[in-house]
Amino acid sequence: MIYTDRLIIREAQKSDSVFVAEIQTNEMIQKYMGGVIENYENTLNHIKSNLTVLNDFYIIILKSNKEKIGLITFPPNSEVNEKELSISLIPLYFHKGYGTEALNNITNFWLIKNKISYLYTTVSPDNKDSISMLERNNFKYIKEYKDIYSLQLLYKYEKNL
Repeated sequence: MIYTDRLIIREAQKSDSVFVAEIQTNEMIQKYMGGVIENYENTLNHIKSNLTVLNDFYIIILKSNKEKIGLITFPPNSEVNEKELSISLIPLYFHKGYGTEALNNITNFWLIKNKISYLYTTVSPDNKDSISMLERNNFKYIKEYKDIYSLQLLYKYEKNL
């Protein structure tokens, strides 16, 4: 578990299946992630029948009231043939600094856990707030590419050695 000033970030569990499915099928959240791929019921059934999909999923929780507010995942990115960082917050919690707080802490955690010195992430060119957050937190723009869903900007964070 990771504890920050305002957040708890922990590995996803079977009991988080409903929350994960809600995040992954929320159109407002997913519009910058390439769009909703499946409907809620199919997504939930897939998660419940194959719990390994929750590997490398982390739940973002408010310390103050234990409310789940977001999801961090490390899905494979075929452009770089490595896992990438993805953070999704419930829209009510946009623009409150939670994304930055989660980003800073999960980045360091992931680098140490995996004994690596860099991490990729992608973002939609339309997601100006996330682009700004990444750049403020030392993620460097690498290139633009088209994945199977949409145009993406590839960013890379490298730990200072």
